[in-house]
Amino acid sequence: MTALIVNQDAGKAPAKMKLLSKLARTHKLKLKFCDGTDLDYTIRQSLEDRQVDRLIIGGGDGSVSLAASLIRRISPKVELAILPVGTANYYAKSLGIGRNIHKAFEAALGKATEKRHLCSANKRDFLLGVNIGATSRMFSEVTSEDKQRFGKIAYLRGLLQVLNQVDAPDITVTIDGKSKEYVSTELVILNQHIHEPVQLTPRVSGSEPYFEVITYGLGNGKLSPLFAVIIFALTFGKNQKYLKRIKATKVKIETKKPQPVSIDGDTLEKTPVEVSLYKKPITFVCSK
Repeated sequence: MTALIVNQDAGKAPAKMKLLSKLARTHKLKLKFCDGTDLDYTIRQSLEDRQVDRLIIGGGDGSVSLAASLIRRISPKVELAILPVGTANYYAKSLGIGRNIHKAFEAALGKATEKRHLCSANKRDFLLGVNIGATSRMFSEVTSEDKQRFGKIAYLRGLLQVLNQVDAPDITVTIDGKSKEYVSTELVILNQHIHEPVQLTPRVSGSEPYFEVITYGLGNGKLSPLFAVIIFALTFGKNQKYLKRIKATKVKIETKKPQPVSIDGDTLEKTPVEVSLYKKPITFVCSK
């Protein structure tokens, strides 16, 4: 049995409600709309029904991450499909699912699947990645109202607001008991690369049994974060001189001063942060 849940607080969900209701009727699925605050409870209710073997979640990356986490903990055999009605929908794109809701619905009911790993950061599950540095501060500046009003541009506005305020933190990375220090404008832990017209992030796959720790920086000067981001952007991510990549399944990140930590785009923690990979993957429904 397939359960269909839509987070009606997701960025584009209000504009898609009539279409989603129509498609649910066409495919004889019971559609549950819920507020973002009730999403956890609504998903749990569906997963407690042992007849459910597939969950279709309508929302953005946050909704998908929550659904994946609950599936891992409650019913690991349930397959997870996505209707991308959030602001960015990065994870849906990584599965080959575009903005067209009709095609996304077809994919969600299809047979193509892919197993992928989840990770945890300070015991919070995530799918995409963890940011420490300029990007993390940017996420903390972007409100839900900004996302509704400006869409993806809200992230660019947030980044421009914080770039000249950020000092490059001294970061200590500990893997397998061995520590190394970095002066980094940005530290990212990626579990899945993000599909964009201009590929700025390394191609990391959640299907692999590891994540990557990536540092990027130009030193600890006051303007280093600004220069690093400008150079990286102007070269479309091709300037790899100051970028370092480390494969790991468990890592501890520490900084001399507490730094904000963003997990899948939401600023939820401060350093230090411990990240680990779950060995058992869950099954995602993907495009053919």
